[in-house]
Formats: sequence, structure tokens, C-alpha cells
Amino acid sequence: MNVLTTLDGIKTHFGIFGTGPEIALIHGFGPSVSASWSLNIESLSKSCQVIVLDLPGFGESERPLEEFSINYLSKFLNHFLYSLGVERAAVVGHSLGANVAVRFAIDHPDRVCALVLAAGFGPPTLRTRIRILASPFTDRLLRTTSEKAMKRFLGSLFYDKQLVAEEIVREFHKEAEIQGTTNPRSQFWSLLNYRFSDSDLARITAPTLIMHGADDQLIPAAHSVRASTFITASELRIFQTCGHWIQREAPERFNQMISSFLEKHLR
Repeated sequence: MNVLTTLDGIKTHFGIFGTGPEIALIHGFGPSVSASWSLNIESLSKSCQVIVLDLPGFGESERPLEEFSINYLSKFLNHFLYSLGVERAAVVGHSLGANVAVRFAIDHPDRVCALVLAAGFGPPTLRTRIRILASPFTDRLLRTTSEKAMKRFLGSLFYDKQLVAEEIVREFHKEAEIQGTTNPRSQFWSLLNYRFSDSDLARITAPTLIMHGADDQLIPAAHSVRASTFITASELRIFQTCGHWIQREAPERFNQMISSFLEKHLR
């Protein structure tokens, strides 16, 4: 089920699939729901109710009414889940979505029964490439760049470059054009520059599965290694020969690992 609704004055696109314990999937910086989770929803919805949404300013959801921030997106996620009558859920986040999930788990520990963080966390060592994408000077470039150039960029998200399918290139290119016109790139700086302190991470009480590609060229796996040392109830899994977009590069392993983890903690 794919739905458009209005929440906090923002037209919001979301979907609900399957039945059972609720899992919220939170996408990353560039892609919307379909690009992020199309290889994961069917598998995860066999045993859970999977909830996906386009964050404000992404995909089919409208631009936020206030400036972007991790805190704002965490607050929006809280309102969104309450609007669906979901009191408590497992939260799965990728990249930017992982950071939103962390903030949500810190601010609302009673609302999170399990946490899955994939390729997440920000400074201090964000790669130059992702900072350039957030530059105010990138707006016009994103609207005019060729699909060939977009394919080269998407190749940096994968260890196996053969996985950069044409339909993903077209979808990502379309998404970049939309974001270039609706979301000033300067607003994204607050998202990319957000840093969780050691004490922040230590406040997470939910059982946490942390996953990262060993060959991630955008956000180094060292970020997840560091986080795992401060999140007490955490398990760390490093995917060898895998880049940033692990849920697309290794979907079967990704889905199975999440399903096994949630089976232990959603009983």
C-alpha cells in the first residue's frame, strides 16, 4: 500500500506492507523509498509489518517547512509513527536514515524495541565526494548532469560496479533533479555535519545491529566500528567486498541478518 497524506503541514509519501511487528525503514541522503528498499521490503514483510516513508524533501514528500536537521527529522518520524498508531517499533536506517534512527532512539527510547544501523554516522571523516554533493554550488549541476555522469557517481556506492543498473541511474537522476529544485543544497550541511558524541551513543538502550560495507567509499566503516564500542547492546557486522549501498549490493545477506536479529528481539 502506497499512500500520500499530510503530516505537520507536509504532503508525505509512505507505504505499509505485510503484517506483524512494526519495522520502520528510513532511507539515506539521496534515494527515496523505491530506490532504497525495493530489494528488501518483500523479504522483511513476510514476518513483519514494514513501514517505509519518503522523508520530508525526498521522493514524493514535500519540502520541510523548516530548515533541515537531524533533530527535525527525528521529530517528524516520531509524529509520523504516532499518526499510524504505532507506539513502539524496530527502526532500520541506512546512511542519513541511520543517523535519524540514532537520534530517534536517543530521544524516544521507549518507542524503539530494536535498532538496525546500516552505513551510518557522519563526521569527523566524511569523504570529500559526499561533501561536494551537499555544496550550494551543486544545485545547478544536479539539474543538468547527464545520466552517464550520474552512473559514475552511483558506481562509487557499490563495490561491484556491474550492479549499477540503468533503471537505478534514471531513478536517482530524477530524484537529484527534484531535490535540486526543492531543497537548497546548503540546507543539507546541517545533516552531513551532525556528529554524535560518545555520550550520545552510550545513551542508546535498544538492542542494536550495526552493519557496514568494508569497501564503503562515502562513509568509512570505521564510523560503525567506533559507534559499536559505545552502544552497549550492539552487534557489529562488516560486509566484505561491499560498498555503501549494502541493502542493494548484498540484499539476501542484509535481509537475512535483519530477520534473524529481529526474531531475537521482537518476541
